[in-house]
Amino acid sequence: MPRLHRLIPTGKVFFVTTNLRRGLRHWTPGERTILCKVLHAVRARRDFRLAGFMIMPDHAHWLALPRPEDTLSTIVQQWKRISAMKINSLRRTRETLWQKGFFDRFMRTPQEFLETLEYIHQNPVRKGMVAIPTDWDWSSARAYAGDECIIKIDFLNLPAQTEKPLP
Repeated sequence: MPRLHRLIPTGKVFFVTTNLRRGLRHWTPGERTILCKVLHAVRARRDFRLAGFMIMPDHAHWLALPRPEDTLSTIVQQWKRISAMKINSLRRTRETLWQKGFFDRFMRTPQEFLETLEYIHQNPVRKGMVAIPTDWDWSSARAYAGDECIIKIDFLNLPAQTEKPLP
């Protein structure tokens, strides 16, 4: 079977999901904070826009807009590599922490972006971990509520017409 290659559309907002490898102990609150700090550092290094995120105990979601000359694969690989080194060091292990690859899709309309952002923010509520999204520390929900957030968020200027495609 041929190996699938990722398309590399540029100038798109991507919804990214990455998962902890099955069978591993879930991330602790401190490890989730490390994942956020590494995401912040990788964003600074790769200069992509981060429009939303959620770090759960066994997976993570982001909404990211890479620079046209960069690739989403490079960004995700760098985040996974650095975060795995830091968490393995903390755990004193040498495990493969992440499932192979990641899932992504790009946002086609502002409505799809807003629905995906709401899905991300509701994740810990659906799992019964908090009563409201802003109670979860490892999320952009607080930034969208106008409160302090663990990572600075890039608010995107979306077209007013919700059926227009995103640039």
